[in-house]
Amino acid sequence: MFLDHNPERERADRLAQAVAAGLPPDPQFHRDPQDPGYGLTPLHLAPTPEGRWRRLLADGQSGARLDCLPATQEADGGWLISWEPPSESATLEWRGMETLRALHTLTAFGRLST
Repeated sequence: MFLDHNPERERADRLAQAVAAGLPPDPQFHRDPQDPGYGLTPLHLAPTPEGRWRRLLADGQSGARLDCLPATQEADGGWLISWEPPSESATLEWRGMETLRALHTLTAFGRLST
């Protein structure tokens, strides 16, 4: 987010490329849409089609995640979190955040009509 909004565009572009180059070997970056583990996914970095990160990630990475995202929606309409929260209230809070993130992403990519 910082690099997306940094006014030093040339410097931000260079740093974004360096970050993108470091993602493949990072075990906390989950490319596989079936990986339920805790970490970042391509959609965490590129939640909209027009963002800088979308250009840095292969289309297949985001596309596969977008295809799987609706299938992980729970019966109550929300999405689960992928980490062990410290309390029930934290679970409810973060599930709400994860649900808003998922709905925003699906809408931005035209996968959900408003």
